[in-house]
Amino acid sequence: MRAAGGSAQAVTGDGANESDAARFVAATEEQGLLELVLHNAGSNRRDAFLELDAGDFEMLWREHCLGGFLTGREARGAWCRGAGAQSFSPVQPAHYAEVRALRLLPPPEKAGLRATAQSMARELGPKGIHVAHIVIDCGIEGGRLLSAFPGRQNQKGPEGLLPIEAIADTYWQLHEQQRSAWTHEMDLRPWSERF
Repeated sequence: MRAAGGSAQAVTGDGANESDAARFVAATEEQGLLELVLHNAGSNRRDAFLELDAGDFEMLWREHCLGGFLTGREARGAWCRGAGAQSFSPVQPAHYAEVRALRLLPPPEKAGLRATAQSMARELGPKGIHVAHIVIDCGIEGGRLLSAFPGRQNQKGPEGLLPIEAIADTYWQLHEQQRSAWTHEMDLRPWSERF
């Protein structure tokens, strides 16, 4: 990125906190026009659905669903001054049962994020703002996963995890789409991933 003349700045906070979400957008606007927002927040838990207590359920909902709503709402103000795009990326399917997560239903926080993305797309699409819901349905080949599960790369085999560069390329393609053919929902997974 730097070789191409780009730069990055980290702004930390809680995406499910209204003032933090506003601060994220404000920090970005200081650098220029906000063109793209990506919401990919939340912990990866494997609780049995019926054993999940109310506090943990609410925390998951806040991270995924409320955080996506607040991020989009705050960014909308910037986009209304120019074109923009928002992508939501749940790293677990939001529309079918996920056995590996040990839950009986699609995780409610992911389903809520999907519904939030659909509502935003319907309202903001006619204003020229592209909202997409991208499901990352496998492990991401990055430091977080590989340090937590050192044998995962060998277990999955060649091309068994999603490379970060491939995900970034897909987001860029979505960002560049003609608005007469916008994609709203897309699943990303390696060819070898079972689904």
